[in-house]
Amino acid sequence: MRDLRRRRLAVLVLACVLTGTACGARLSTEERAAAIGAGGTEIAGQSELSATQVGTSSSLAGAGNAGPLAAAERSVGRLSTSSSFDNGGATDLGVTRDEITIATLADVSGPVPGLAKSAHQAMAALTAFVNHEGGIYGRSLRPLLMDSRMAPTQTAAGVADACDRAFALVGSASVFDDAGAEPGAACGIPDLTALTVSARRASSPNVYSAAPVRPDHVPMGLPTYFREHHPNEIRNAAMLWLNLPVTRTFAAGQMKAYTSAGFRFVYEQEVQILEGNYSPFVYALRDAGVDWVTFWADDASMARMLQAMDQAGWRPRFVVLPPSGYLPRFLHRAGPAANGTMVFSNTMPLEESASIPEMQLYLTWLRRVAPGAEPDFYGLMAWSAGRLFVQTATAAGPHLTRAGLFAQLRKIRSWDGFGMHAPNDVGGKRIAVCFVLLGVERQRFVRVSPSQGMSCLRNGLMLV
Repeated sequence: MRDLRRRRLAVLVLACVLTGTACGARLSTEERAAAIGAGGTEIAGQSELSATQVGTSSSLAGAGNAGPLAAAERSVGRLSTSSSFDNGGATDLGVTRDEITIATLADVSGPVPGLAKSAHQAMAALTAFVNHEGGIYGRSLRPLLMDSRMAPTQTAAGVADACDRAFALVGSASVFDDAGAEPGAACGIPDLTALTVSARRASSPNVYSAAPVRPDHVPMGLPTYFREHHPNEIRNAAMLWLNLPVTRTFAAGQMKAYTSAGFRFVYEQEVQILEGNYSPFVYALRDAGVDWVTFWADDASMARMLQAMDQAGWRPRFVVLPPSGYLPRFLHRAGPAANGTMVFSNTMPLEESASIPEMQLYLTWLRRVAPGAEPDFYGLMAWSAGRLFVQTATAAGPHLTRAGLFAQLRKIRSWDGFGMHAPNDVGGKRIAVCFVLLGVERQRFVRVSPSQGMSCLRNGLMLV
């Protein structure tokens, strides 16, 4: 009876994916609880650019004329759900016969409240989806959602706590992720982060990120694009960054790499994290004759800078923001001041989710477990990290161990989250040199370049 009910719910899920409807409303309270059902949740180069259709993983390739149902089924993947055999029981720390405990450490509170809350929401959605499908070899996923509070001490403590309680870290997103590198490596916990932001965390032997970002590895696709299309503007460029280690190192690495591509930075400035008056910075940018500017910051700080530009009645020709600006709440906070800005990302646009079955799957389950939540860059990458865990844990077999999971992770040399983002080299710990450039028009993100897929630069990763 239970299996029959599970199959009925799985059919409903696929129907939701195909139609894009808010199917959560169709579930009874009991069914909704069963869907979430994880329990234990706790808040604690070369110059030539080519526009290519990246992000079509082997799981989606060849869908052809098989129709959307077949594509959705491939996106869901094939989970090993049978519990009629011996799965080995408690095979490792955080693994029992019935459950696998995974921890997610994200900046939910702190100086910038809610910064990576979407990572928690995505992992709640992912575990609900997996448990609906029957889990992994009869084991359900039990999530521990932990708050790193945008603080290095809390990040280190959270990783140490996960070492003692969870089989793996999955989908984490923390500004001070470098603070978790040492305790994670010391205990040997598999760490499938949503994205890394420090060289120290990215290079740790236990870390295999869905997006192995690091400030000393700079993708050169974006500066090459502007050098070829807007060579005059990049001769008067500016860089601003918040007074945080992560933004400071990203800004320094980007300036060094972009200078080699022909950029000339005429203005460089660090900004306090809770800066309330951006007018002096705007006037300084204007007086320096800046035509191109980027700002390594959170979305709230970006919004305040843009509003100050509007109040001053001045703006450079190009305001190009990093992926941390690709958030719906950035548009809400900046209002009309967001119009005319650009943001680059190595994910496919959420606005094109209708043509990406995996993205539909993420959105469907996000709506079911967190009604009203808005999908964003952090959530998308956390979902991808969760899917990476499911794929490699399934490949590791029913007798799941950390050693077995690591063996599978090292084999993943091209991971695109089933078509959601650029194909990153997880096993080799290298980010893909691909990007999508989006603009803001009428307070909505729209594609600027390329016309489809992503622009990828061959041999375009600069080590600084």
